[in-house]
Amino acid sequence: MKYPAVIICSTVLAACGGGGGGDGTVPPQPAPAPVSVSATLTSANQDVVAQETSSTVTFPISNTGLLIGAEVADQRLLFTFANDQIAKLPDYIASLKAGSTLVGAIESQTVPCANSGSLNITGTDADNNGVLSSGDRLTITSNACNENGSLISGSLDFNVGNVSGTFGSTNYSAALTLAFVNFSVASAQYSVTANGTLSLSTTASGVNSLDQTLSTPSLAMSATFAGVPQTISLSSYSATVRRRPDPTYTFTTSYSLSGSLTSSSLSSQTVAFSTPSPIISRYFDLYPSTGVLLITGANSSKLRLTALSNTQVSQELDSNGDGTYESIKTVNWNTLL
Repeated sequence: MKYPAVIICSTVLAACGGGGGGDGTVPPQPAPAPVSVSATLTSANQDVVAQETSSTVTFPISNTGLLIGAEVADQRLLFTFANDQIAKLPDYIASLKAGSTLVGAIESQTVPCANSGSLNITGTDADNNGVLSSGDRLTITSNACNENGSLISGSLDFNVGNVSGTFGSTNYSAALTLAFVNFSVASAQYSVTANGTLSLSTTASGVNSLDQTLSTPSLAMSATFAGVPQTISLSSYSATVRRRPDPTYTFTTSYSLSGSLTSSSLSSQTVAFSTPSPIISRYFDLYPSTGVLLITGANSSKLRLTALSNTQVSQELDSNGDGTYESIKTVNWNTLL
């Protein structure tokens, strides 16, 4: 569970959902059916549970400061690419406007990819002003797009909610929805695919002062690494990210997370997770220095991960659910990657 300090969606946004209404607001997504935890946490599986949960719950906020290293071949690549596209939304809208004189007209353009292929950008500038604003919609579809050796396929759908201020600056607020439609990133060594929606919102109120939320009722991911398949799903997922200036560390970032995780690495069983104490990372640190991630399994079994420093974390296990942690061990943060 790496928690450096960048900020989701290329410091642009954080949170997505269903389609927007006529006034450009982003309506809430329907609540998913309750997910029951089914994995019992034991001394035999606690390491796998700790690693799988701590890394997976940070995938959607991989550009937010949790988890760096876009070069890592895992589900983070999906969100890194999506976040890069969010940063380009104002340019895409401006280009669509250049080719249209009609309000609400659907326009398209083709953008070359770094190595080969292209991205087809189709969308509507709702008020035809050439500026990213409420009601704008965009679909980005890969046409054999090869970005730095990774083959992109599928599409990303964006629906823009309310926007005030200058998008991406140090003073603005915005909300949008992002849908992954069989969206995948692949190379000779790996492939990762996502389906589902995210709801993102952000408010920037000065240099290194940012509040962001991200949620999804359900997001399914699949991957193959060195020929080994894996499936993961997040349900009722919510993340809140807050960055604040700090005189000693430039800025600190706190993360509050909740939801449930089902993974083939956990025998396709489910655990719930929350942060009773927000996880806090300092600028330039790769890992959190304070905070607690609580993982709950069947029969009230629990695994508590507590940051001891920016290099170590404690794992406490309550396997019988009696409220007493019967075992504790200290591990390095990098063992949870």
